[in-house]
Amino acid sequence: SSGINAEYGGDKAFSLSQGLMKVYSTVQANVNIDQKRFNKHLALARNPVERAFGKLKSRWRILRKPLPFYKVEYSVVVISACIVHHNWLIKEDDQWDEEDLGHPDGDEDDDIPLPKSGHQKRDKICRALMTRY
Repeated sequence: SSGINAEYGGDKAFSLSQGLMKVYSTVQANVNIDQKRFNKHLALARNPVERAFGKLKSRWRILRKPLPFYKVEYSVVVISACIVHHNWLIKEDDQWDEEDLGHPDGDEDDDIPLPKSGHQKRDKICRALMTRY
């Protein structure tokens, strides 16, 4: 075990932090092969979650834009309620037309400065990942 814990993986829309890993910017010319592999592994880990959330977004309009709550706890309640209702409707054989799921298009970063601690943790995870493969 590398002793590294990353709680969440995000795409370019999120800010890099100790608890949230995001891809290396592919816009920059200095991205090395290990960083590209890291991006691939992070994307593979995120894909099932993004597909599931895409299905939720296709059913529940409230999830199609940022939730208007100041406290994360309220967002957790809304998302949890959507998941419970979604699963119950599936169990009851409810049918619905899935609209465009709106998956992100690409992994390029916006040129937003990121916290140094997040960069250090992402680099450490990248190095640990590359020693395993």
